[in-house]
Amino acid sequence: MSFPGGFVLPTVPFPSLHWWWAAQQPGALWDGHEHFVKQTPRNRMLIAGPRGGEWLTLSVAHAPKPRTPTSAIQLSSHVPGRRIWRALQTSYGGAPYFDHLAPELEPLILSLDGGGSLEDFCIRGWGWVQAWTGWVLPAASPGYVEPRAGVVGAHWDLRTKASLLGRDWMFVPYVQVFSDRVPFVAGCSVLDALMVWGPEAGGRLTDWVRPTWTLPS
Repeated sequence: MSFPGGFVLPTVPFPSLHWWWAAQQPGALWDGHEHFVKQTPRNRMLIAGPRGGEWLTLSVAHAPKPRTPTSAIQLSSHVPGRRIWRALQTSYGGAPYFDHLAPELEPLILSLDGGGSLEDFCIRGWGWVQAWTGWVLPAASPGYVEPRAGVVGAHWDLRTKASLLGRDWMFVPYVQVFSDRVPFVAGCSVLDALMVWGPEAGGRLTDWVRPTWTLPS
């Protein structure tokens, strides 16, 4: 299908705040038919730990061939869910809302060991975030969305690596767990904000992130 009028979003586990900001805009679409790209946040999450930013990688089964749809990517237990959860505990165990979130989040993270599709894990995570924040989810596109050419198209297309990493976006610093010892880590997984702010994060999204380019009125 042709490029829509709004943002196009990829399948990402516990996406960063700018993914969620884009998802709230009119016409935003989730492209569940896009191609999986290795070494991108499609199976990685950035968290703010005691030493600064840390990437957590969700292990996928086999090396996907080029142009493999993300919907076809299966999880593997090469990196156990327990290891991911321990990393989250290390970074956020002292966060104000960790004990509130953990009873629901821990089994979700540990479900990584059961395999299944990366897409299913991501969708379950989105639903969990929605329940805590009240943010809306983007509509699903009926087919693969063809990229739009030029710089403007790249701004609106979070499937590109630069856009997905949050380049050309402004992340306004908020309090993180280790703000007293390391600089603010921009572009973190939404889990970072939720651990500190809990459901209050739902009303602060527009305070924390915005594009550096002008949206059409």
